[in-house]
Amino acid sequence: MKNGFRLIVPDADDLKKMRKEMGYTQIQLAELCGLSQSLIARIENKGVNPRLSTLKKIVDVLNINTDNQSNEGITASEIISNKKVIHIHPETTASEAIDLMEKDGISQFPVINTDDPAKIVGSINEKNLMLHLTKMGKAGLAIQIAEIMGKPFFEIKEGSSFREVERLLSINSALIVKRDQNVVGIITKSDLLRFYKRSTK
Repeated sequence: MKNGFRLIVPDADDLKKMRKEMGYTQIQLAELCGLSQSLIARIENKGVNPRLSTLKKIVDVLNINTDNQSNEGITASEIISNKKVIHIHPETTASEAIDLMEKDGISQFPVINTDDPAKIVGSINEKNLMLHLTKMGKAGLAIQIAEIMGKPFFEIKEGSSFREVERLLSINSALIVKRDQNVVGIITKSDLLRFYKRSTK
């Protein structure tokens, strides 16, 4: 024991349970840990005894605390600065997306299924649009977002810890915050920076 902390060594069942509680698929967890999905599956199925360094990567991502205390007590829901999620649909044109960006002063949107508001099917940002218009020229303004959108933003639960939000925003441009299956907000790097500033006052 060092500085009052102890390392919790979870077994395969603990890891699987924690992963599901946090809403991660094996693929998502593997990406966050820098491991392969097949290795995550083998660990959970007790098909391999992972090295301590591998286990630590998983433990760090799953936020299994070494002192059994919550990290600062701050959750994702408290970091959201605007709970109105501005979004677009796959049928929206590139021109309409640009107009919305200018109107609302934002640089990226989640793309939400027209028939199912709880289903996020992709994302669009200034970089996507610039690359598209560089190739297509003015004619590209009429193209639907469905043809040029990127992958959906990473999703987290509203109770996810501050530490988890920090970690995920270091590798994602934005996070969708959900309560059960309902979208309750979005967190961007700008939101996190504003939170840092508020918390110092």
